[in-house]
Amino acid sequence: MNNTEKNHLHYWYNSDRANIWRQDELDTTSMSIGQCLRPTMSLRAELMRNARCISKDFPDLTIFLSGGLDSEMALKSFLHAGITPKLATVRFPNDDNMYDIGPMMTMLDRMGLPYTIIDFDPTKFFNSGKWMDMAVKYQSYTFYQQMLLKIAEDYAAPMITIDEVELEKQTSMNWETGEYMYEWIFLKKEDQDGVWRRFNDKSGIPALNNFYTYSPESMLAFLQIPTVDDLINDRIPGKLTWTSSKMQIYSNLGYDFRKRPKWNGVENYMHLWDAVNYNINSTGLQFTPRGYTVNAIELKQNLINGIETICHIA
Repeated sequence: MNNTEKNHLHYWYNSDRANIWRQDELDTTSMSIGQCLRPTMSLRAELMRNARCISKDFPDLTIFLSGGLDSEMALKSFLHAGITPKLATVRFPNDDNMYDIGPMMTMLDRMGLPYTIIDFDPTKFFNSGKWMDMAVKYQSYTFYQQMLLKIAEDYAAPMITIDEVELEKQTSMNWETGEYMYEWIFLKKEDQDGVWRRFNDKSGIPALNNFYTYSPESMLAFLQIPTVDDLINDRIPGKLTWTSSKMQIYSNLGYDFRKRPKWNGVENYMHLWDAVNYNINSTGLQFTPRGYTVNAIELKQNLINGIETICHIA
């Protein structure tokens, strides 16, 4: 069953599946999504199973909570699986992300769950040039991931940052007819996933980033939720926001959760994101952003049929 837990998502360069490090800007890259090897349960049951499997491998695991909906649902999956993990959150100066983490800390206090607050100053991190150290060391090109990598280095203990099953509607062109088409795609960004493989490889620190996508079965369970099925088949008129869509999707789990809009947290530092992008491009580092996309309906059918899905990017 090795293919169904924690390592079914693979990222590699060129033709060598063991090569997770980029050597040249012209290197091709690929992502594979493993096939389901057992009957799929409900999403609630799959996420509780993910929590148990992760905790079995890493009993001292710390969940890094961002204050977002994905983090809250992941925590409740652990708790309903009978697991009370260590918890931590990152606080920026001047309450710059308090709209994100403040209500979450209030919730944890009311639940009687202890947590660690890690104070981190993005501006000092940028001005010190340590972001470049993270960029070079782990081939990371975004400021957000560079911050997380530095925090993970300093924490130096098993941890998980919470991902999501990210679905987006993408425009593509039929090159024979010239017509534009729209399709729902499953999206993974190389700097959000491959970078953590490189972090583990170089640092030896167990830092995970996949909870919802921990197994192909949990991904299929997500795609089989009626709300998601309606979404990717365009049976829901319009899409107000991804956050509002997720609130409707996660309501299928049966957990109480705090309704919230999308607040600004790290977005308050977008000027530093831009500065990092400019500096990386001007220094010639080989970190052009790569994003892996798979048609959501195709992925769902492959998972149902036990077929590995592979995406190649030039």
